[in-house]
Amino acid sequence: MKKIYLQIFKKNMNMCNKTTQQICFFVFLFRKIVMHFCNVNPNRLHLINPTPMYKNLITLIFLLLTGTLAGQGWERVYPGLGNDEASAVAITPDQGYVMTGFYNGGEKTLLIKVDRDGYLQWSKPLQLGSGVEFGNSIHVTDDTSYVIAGAVNVLGSSGLVRNVLLAKTNSAGEVIWNKNLGSLDFDEEGLDLHILADGGYLVCGFRDLGDHDDVLLLRTDSEGNQMWLKTYGMPDRDERANAIAIADNGDILLVGENFDNPFTYFHVLRLDSDGEPIWENNYGILSAPNDKGRDVVATADGGFVLAGSTPASQGGTNGLIMKIDGDGNDIPLWIKTFDQSEFYGLVSDRNSGYFAAVKSEVNCLDFLYVLRMDGAGNEIWHENIGRGGVDVAFDLVATEDGGVTAAGSTSPFVTSNETNPYLVYIGSTGVIYTNYVKGNVFHDFNDNCIQDPGEPNLRNWGLKLDNPTFSRYFISDEFGEFTFRVDTGSYDLSILFPNNYWYSCDSGNSTEFT
Repeated sequence: MKKIYLQIFKKNMNMCNKTTQQICFFVFLFRKIVMHFCNVNPNRLHLINPTPMYKNLITLIFLLLTGTLAGQGWERVYPGLGNDEASAVAITPDQGYVMTGFYNGGEKTLLIKVDRDGYLQWSKPLQLGSGVEFGNSIHVTDDTSYVIAGAVNVLGSSGLVRNVLLAKTNSAGEVIWNKNLGSLDFDEEGLDLHILADGGYLVCGFRDLGDHDDVLLLRTDSEGNQMWLKTYGMPDRDERANAIAIADNGDILLVGENFDNPFTYFHVLRLDSDGEPIWENNYGILSAPNDKGRDVVATADGGFVLAGSTPASQGGTNGLIMKIDGDGNDIPLWIKTFDQSEFYGLVSDRNSGYFAAVKSEVNCLDFLYVLRMDGAGNEIWHENIGRGGVDVAFDLVATEDGGVTAAGSTSPFVTSNETNPYLVYIGSTGVIYTNYVKGNVFHDFNDNCIQDPGEPNLRNWGLKLDNPTFSRYFISDEFGEFTFRVDTGSYDLSILFPNNYWYSCDSGNSTEFT
């Protein structure tokens, strides 16, 4: 059998005395000195299978005492049916959050209400149509109700077709009205929603005409009754509007994508308040672009900041953000790219800068990635958050304290098809957790539980961190190292062995740190 050693330590402190302490577990709290306890309890050492030649697994448990932590964030995962997603989030009058998306792959529309700390208050699976349905955008109205835009299957002239969904609920999630908008002859989808000053609604998205897609924009009154619907596009191109912004003078700016075979561009269309075109333009940063615009923010100087993605030279995609003027000139005012990421959401912060919701790839894992930029698109900070599988943020909102909250989905591990709604709050300085567990894994050839010269660190070893509400997975890097950032609480840490011929170094020591 092969022995593996799991070594855990605290940054900026001396390593433990390995002659007396084989496994060291530290908790690091930034900015506040609090007493912490780390226990490797002999009673927690156990055989997974009580037969000879099977692996021994050391379970490590630590208790993190709570304290007032400056900038401490949080993350929450919400229960569902295993194929659920939060696609959009809004702040409620009580400073909590409401989210929409889908349950069970689109069986029902998701509606979740949580308090300001992300703890679940209620979850309502809404049945608003026949078959597949989902919410893509959510807003809170002046009367504290919630309005959802998305898509829903309805019975059309030749069977089921997809219509634009617009629904309003009260603050308890009870449906007030539910509208299926658009045509019964085409598949249509609402991707973004804006509440107008008179209480009416604008919904943008696309209409599927079979051989191509056109941009779709519709306007309703305050009761969701359709006032007009317009489409924009060329017969030989796929065009979609993914986001809406309103200019100071009431003009409408739609941002999305224009597929002009074989290239895809950021597509921008400016309309007056009645939906009549003023100008449109395509933007791309390469001679052969494949760029997609996903969100937009209007700026105080009359311009617009657009966020989306562009191909990366090494494969995959890079996040792309640019600023354009309000006149549709061909040359953007500035352009920035961010390696191995995709931008899904953009929002202004409280200091003339921006937050972006991103999916990022790090060490072959997809992380939820939140980026803060200044007014010129320069990075101020970024934070990767994830649990080992595919984690992504689709929408985000700026909070009163200068922080940001992002909504999306999380998977427990890379091989899992399970997804759950995911909500993360990050403080204004980019801190999600000030607490973390850091360590490394190595191959202990001589069974002395000490890393001697020539004993290699083990890369790509799976580790699992458990607490009563969730499990998080991670993989050791090329140096055998790993870092878990954690919220306050109790956790068990274990190694995921590839077979029964490996086991952990045994230790029964308890250590206390202050």
